[in-house]
Amino acid sequence: MTKRAAAYVRVSSEEQTEGWSMDGQEHAIRDYAARNDYEIVSVYTDDVTGSKDKRPGFEQMLMDAHSSLFEAIIVFHTSRLFRNVALARRYKDLLRNKLNIDVIFINQPIVSPDDPAAFMMEGINELFDEYYLHQLRFWTSLGKQTRAQQGMWNGTLPFGYITDPETGLPVPHPQNAQGLVMAFEAYSTGRYTDQQIADLLNREGYRTTGNWGERLFTKDTVNRMLQNVFYLGLVKYKGQTFPGQQPPLMEQELFDKCQEVRARRANKRRALGAQKQIYILAGLARCDKCGLTMRCGATSSGQRFRYYRHMPATRGYECVVPSKSIRADLLEDQLSELIGDIHLPDAWRHRIEELAGNTDQREAVLREREQLQERLRRLKQMYRDLVIDDTEYRRTLEDLQSRMAGLVLPNNPHIVRAGEYLETLGPLWREATLAEQRDIARVLFKSVYLDVEAGYIVAIEPVAIFRPLFIEFCSDLGVEIR
Repeated sequence: MTKRAAAYVRVSSEEQTEGWSMDGQEHAIRDYAARNDYEIVSVYTDDVTGSKDKRPGFEQMLMDAHSSLFEAIIVFHTSRLFRNVALARRYKDLLRNKLNIDVIFINQPIVSPDDPAAFMMEGINELFDEYYLHQLRFWTSLGKQTRAQQGMWNGTLPFGYITDPETGLPVPHPQNAQGLVMAFEAYSTGRYTDQQIADLLNREGYRTTGNWGERLFTKDTVNRMLQNVFYLGLVKYKGQTFPGQQPPLMEQELFDKCQEVRARRANKRRALGAQKQIYILAGLARCDKCGLTMRCGATSSGQRFRYYRHMPATRGYECVVPSKSIRADLLEDQLSELIGDIHLPDAWRHRIEELAGNTDQREAVLREREQLQERLRRLKQMYRDLVIDDTEYRRTLEDLQSRMAGLVLPNNPHIVRAGEYLETLGPLWREATLAEQRDIARVLFKSVYLDVEAGYIVAIEPVAIFRPLFIEFCSDLGVEIR
């Protein structure tokens, strides 16, 4: 009898050249499944480290495991699931002993209670998997420390330098070095903020350098730049400073003046004793047109007002909507009304059971998930082949992962608990403090989209576990549910 199975494949940046390609893993898993009477119903992928359990593909697989979408998980090698022994044992126990889902590593014997040798070999493999990661970190750290001790820079060169093609050493950039000194001299006067220095550099035609290419300066890039001792001819690694092989771009006196200005401003802010502001939609509020997160800020004169600020230009992004601020209290009042309107019908539990038994819907979800997996695979291939740029890749990736996360069948017992949470949410929200409301919002939503020009919420994106409930029972909230 054919069993339903999930395939899990993972690769991380440090392993790109180690033969762990995603396509190779998936091909081997599908070949194993065909030879052993398994049907691959879904493929879950992650492009991150194996030492953590916070991975979108892995988390989605766990949610679907609770929904009984498959009877087995097939992985190419123990290291693909985890490079952390404690996490590997915890999740294998959950899957095998609590959810009755087989976890199969195709290059080693299947573990069963009757085969202690296979159990031992799997444990030894996992021990070596974690050992490899510690060894990799050790040699990487040692290599970086050795480079620093030799006066060599780790990573991309900061703005103002360029690599000499003959010596391979950093030398002053013929144009950018002048812009760098200009920025330090302006800031040392005490009349410019980080943002004003960024505006100055942008007006003069300077752009950032590094992995992300040429982009507009922001206050964050300027903040880091104005504190970088590399410009004094030094290199820094893990708190230690060493003489560098690069020539300095400025005198110690100018650098110290800038640090004194920054220290005075920091002391002044502490002296004012400004109360830390709380923003319920911090990290959640996004522009509906470009998807850029809104920044939080408050006025400092007179009565303090909190704002969510749309700042695409100063952050180096393009958007049809210009920079604008929206009063935080107005948006948060709308969010409170929206949450107050959440009501589940008395028969919501019965409706979830009906949906769970809908075979057609189940198959449709599986088909759509496979299609999204294929689109994710093609997207990553296009990015590797330089067919699309970073911005398009990140936006499309977030969209596909969001849609993937939303494909959760409502027979998951966690959804019942989510429904019970929504039933009591109204009174809980009304009694909550701003900080508690912020935490509740993060439990419920992945993103909240704003019409920036009009100044109100137009769409919400619930986290995966709540999304089926919102779609089925909360479609009349007056906002789009994504």
